[in-house]
Amino acid sequence: MCKRFFLILLSGVFLISSCDTSIEVEEEDLATCEISSFSLPASSNSFLDKDIVFEKDSTSNELIAYYLKWIEAPIPQVRFIPSFTFDGMSLLLNGKEIVSGQDEVDFSSDLSIIVKSKSKTKEHKIRLICPQINTEIPIIRIMTKVDSITREEYTSAKAVLYNPETGQYEWNTEKDNVRIKGRGNSTWLLPKKPYRIKFPEKISPFGLNHTKAKDWVILAHDMDKSLLRNHLAFTVASNLFNENDYQGKPYKVFSPSSIFVNVYFNDIYYGVYQLTDQIEKGDGRVDVESLGTKQGDEPSIIKGGHLLEMVYKVDDYSINFTTNSGIRIDHKYPKDDDHTAAQYQYIEQFVNEAEGVLYSDSFTDKDEGWRKYFDEQSLIDFIIVKEFVGDMDGYIGTRLFKKRDYDKLCFGPVWDMDKAWGNDIRVPFPDYPPSSSLMIFGGFRTPGNSTYDWFMRFWEDKELRKSVNERWKAKRDELIDLVINEIDTKKDSMSKSILANYKIWPYDEQLCFDASIPQNNYDAELEHIKQITYNRARLLDALLSEGL
Repeated sequence: MCKRFFLILLSGVFLISSCDTSIEVEEEDLATCEISSFSLPASSNSFLDKDIVFEKDSTSNELIAYYLKWIEAPIPQVRFIPSFTFDGMSLLLNGKEIVSGQDEVDFSSDLSIIVKSKSKTKEHKIRLICPQINTEIPIIRIMTKVDSITREEYTSAKAVLYNPETGQYEWNTEKDNVRIKGRGNSTWLLPKKPYRIKFPEKISPFGLNHTKAKDWVILAHDMDKSLLRNHLAFTVASNLFNENDYQGKPYKVFSPSSIFVNVYFNDIYYGVYQLTDQIEKGDGRVDVESLGTKQGDEPSIIKGGHLLEMVYKVDDYSINFTTNSGIRIDHKYPKDDDHTAAQYQYIEQFVNEAEGVLYSDSFTDKDEGWRKYFDEQSLIDFIIVKEFVGDMDGYIGTRLFKKRDYDKLCFGPVWDMDKAWGNDIRVPFPDYPPSSSLMIFGGFRTPGNSTYDWFMRFWEDKELRKSVNERWKAKRDELIDLVINEIDTKKDSMSKSILANYKIWPYDEQLCFDASIPQNNYDAELEHIKQITYNRARLLDALLSEGL
C-alpha cells in the first residue's frame, strides 16, 4: 500500500506523518557557544579612564586584557561590570548567570566562564592583567615621578605598600614620607632601574620577619629576562648558610631575603621587582657588634664589628684600603662618618696579616696557616654557592665580616648574581671557558689581583678541595631540587605579573651588552636555566673531585 508523508515544523520539532506512524526529531543545536566580545567599558566603570577590551589569545584560547594604570578606587573592593556578546542561551560564572552591562564581577583572579546553549556548553578562561588587583604578589607604589630620582640624593615621597591577597596596607599615604634613590652600577644605566627605599621607621614588609629595618632594596633585573637568577641564588645561599644554625659556629652568615613585588610610580606601572635587604650591619642582617665613634679605640672593642667588601669600581672606591697584593677593599661597617682611626687600622692590619699567611709557603698549616685567619666553613659554602649557580661575576664583590670574639674573617653574604646561570657572554680567560670551568678560574677574579687572587690560592689547598667536594656531594641533590622547584613555583604563582612586566619592558630587548640574549620565550628561558642547573651539577661532580 502506498504511504504518504507530511513534514510539518511545529515549535522547533519536526513532525513526520504517514498513514502508518509519526516520529519526533529534535531540531539541531547550531549554537557555537563562543564569546563574540568581552569588555569593561569606562561608561559602566567610572574609575577606568578607557575601555578594557579583551582579545582572544590564539595559543591558549583565553580572553585576555591588560590594564596597567593605577585605579583610584577603594581596594580591595574593586569589581567591574562587563559587557559581552555570545552565541548561546546564557553565560554562567560559578554556576550563576551574569547579565551583560548589569552584574559586577571580581576580576582579581582568572575567571572560568561557561557559555551554555540548549544542548552544549563551552568553557572560556578570562584573564585581566591588572597588577593592582591581581592577588599574586604585593604592591609598592611610590608617589613621585621616576625621572626625579637620582643615584646621588634621596627623594622624599609618599608611599603605599599593599598586599592584594590579604587586602592589607602595610604603609599608606597617611604615614610619613619615605625616601628613595637609585642604586647599582651597570644596572643603573639600564631603562628599568633598581632603587633603595628608606622608611622613617623600622618595618618588616610583606612577611619578611627576619628583621625590622629602615632600608630596603628593590632590584629591577632588566638584564635577567627570567627575573629569577638573584632570587634562586639567594635561595641556594640560605639553604647552605642557615643549616642547623650553621653547625654551631659562633656566627651566622646572613643570606638576603627575597620577595617579588609589583611597582608603580605615581599612576604608572613599572614592572616586577625583587624586594630584598640592604646589605648592612643589623639584627637579622649582618650580625656583627656595634662599632662606632662612641665605642672608641679600646683594643678589645675594635677587634670586631666589621663588614668589608672587595670593590672593583674605582669611582665608587672612597672609603678603602688596598692590601699588599693590590686588592681594593671598602669599609662597609663601621661607616666613614662614624668611626675612629684605630678601628680601621686594626682590621686593615688583620687583613694584610691574613693575606700574608695565605701567600706564604706554610699556608696549608692547620694551626698557623690560612685557617688561623679565615673561617673555613663559610668559605666552603661561599664557594659552593658561586660555583653551583655559575656566577660569572665570580668573586669580584666578595664580602667579609668579623665578629669581636672570633678572630677569623668569615665569608658572606652573597649578592648580585644576575649574571649567573649562563647570563653573560664574556669569556674573561680563554683558557677557562665559563661553561666548562670553575668560576674560580673562569669567572672574573678578585679586583686588583686578577692573575692570582685569594681564591686561586685557597684552591691550591688539597684539604680544602676535599672538604668542598664532600659538602657538595652531601648537598647536591637537595640544591638541584630546590632550584627546579623554585622555578616552577614562581612561574605559576606570578604568571600574570610576568606578563604585565613584559608588556612594558619587551622580553626580547636585551640592552645590557654583557648579558646573554634570552631564549625565544619566557618558558624557554626557564627551561634553559633548569638545563644549566643539571649541567653545572654534573660539571662540579667532575671538577670538585679532580686531583683528590
